[in-house]
Amino acid sequence: MSLLTNRQIITWLGVIFFCWLVFLLRSVLTPFLIAFGLAYIGNPIVAKVQNRFPKMSRMWAVTLVFSILVIIFLLLLLIFIPMLINQVILLLNKLPLIINWLQETIFKPLGKDLSPEFVKLNFATVQEALTNYGGVISETLKKIIGSLTSSTLAIIGFITSLFLIPMLTFYFMRDWELINGKIINLIPLSVRGKVVAFLTDANDMLGSFMRGQLSVMFALAVVYSLGLTLVGLEFGLLIGMIAGLISFIPYLGASTGIIAGLAMAWFQTHDYKLLILVGIVFGIGQTLESFVLTPKLVGDKLGMHPVAVIFALMAGGTLFGFFGILLALPVCAVLMVGLREAYASYTSSQFYIGKKS
Repeated sequence: MSLLTNRQIITWLGVIFFCWLVFLLRSVLTPFLIAFGLAYIGNPIVAKVQNRFPKMSRMWAVTLVFSILVIIFLLLLLIFIPMLINQVILLLNKLPLIINWLQETIFKPLGKDLSPEFVKLNFATVQEALTNYGGVISETLKKIIGSLTSSTLAIIGFITSLFLIPMLTFYFMRDWELINGKIINLIPLSVRGKVVAFLTDANDMLGSFMRGQLSVMFALAVVYSLGLTLVGLEFGLLIGMIAGLISFIPYLGASTGIIAGLAMAWFQTHDYKLLILVGIVFGIGQTLESFVLTPKLVGDKLGMHPVAVIFALMAGGTLFGFFGILLALPVCAVLMVGLREAYASYTSSQFYIGKKS
């Protein structure tokens, strides 16, 4: 067995061991991965600040960008979170009425009956569930980050991550160029050019999706929330925020928002006028997304088919939970670049073209 073959075996064993280690440490690595992703999104802003002010050091540019983003985040948190909490509480108060309406208008004509436990649901029981088990919030978070109420240690770990992520994000942004240089230096010289070109293509694809789609998400959340609130929909802010923030999953945000908005509009007034107004709001949002937001903020370099995005998110979440969701899109971007290059190599190969006569 040649020395080259031995090296290949050792290399593959090292890769397998590394992947196995990452899988074992996925819960520990999650805040680091979130922070790295936030730094990845914020790094271009830092680069633009440095280009605009050439004499400004990297440290000061990162501090300026990080401080502005934190201030914006806190302002949004202070403005929207209380409003969202009020709408959630109002929704929970009306939940028994909504369930009863569903029972009388939909399920009973179909010969079906909802469970009495759901019909008898009231705010007191919901409040108790929120106190003891985290209620609806816990049920949602369980699917993403695991149960936070299963043990005191899990809660402590979650709270620690909340404080750890901003700090890690700052250091990743500050040392981004250093980290990038170190990674490149680890690549063997014989293949460094090809690997760097490959990673550059993957970065362009992923970067255009991440930064552009995040901008589209928040823009749609504002448009939907403001529009639905102005037309008088009772839970317009809540429905609009949800529809906008899940719009990164193709077609899910708009369809969820439209169904929830129309259902709530009919339950609220039984008036076709409000239904039409809700439809107009989502029509305006979809028009802005198709002809203004996506072309301007995302552009033509997206390169990730909606089916690939949906499959990547579902597969990542199924296999590795929240950690898998975080890794899904980067892995998908790398795989798509690899498939694109493999396709180009195949279509230019002698096997595909055929032997010349």
